Amino acid sequence: MAYIGVDLHTNFFTICRLETDGSEQFETFQLCANDLERFCLRLSADDELAIEATGNSAYFRDEVISCVGRIVVVNPRRRKHGIYWSSNAPVC
Repeated sequence: MAYIGVDLHTNFFTICRLETDGSEQFETFQLCANDLERFCLRLSADDELAIEATGNSAYFRDEVISCVGRIVVVNPRRRKHGIYWSSNAPVC
């Protein structure tokens, strides 16, 4: 299991992968079919993703949801809760 933060941009995304042993890995991918597939191959069914809320976060979510256990889209501008959508939880 790993916790993965995704900084999503128009044509690329950067991830920070935090393993349960505390190790971290940063990597940048292009937002294209080949790199999305390469990213999904590195994911496990029990991984959890937090995606930055942007205009293309729904597209990204749809592309990777079958590769992980949970996805949460986070709005960094919301101060109280931050989370406004989750793949398997009610809207906060």
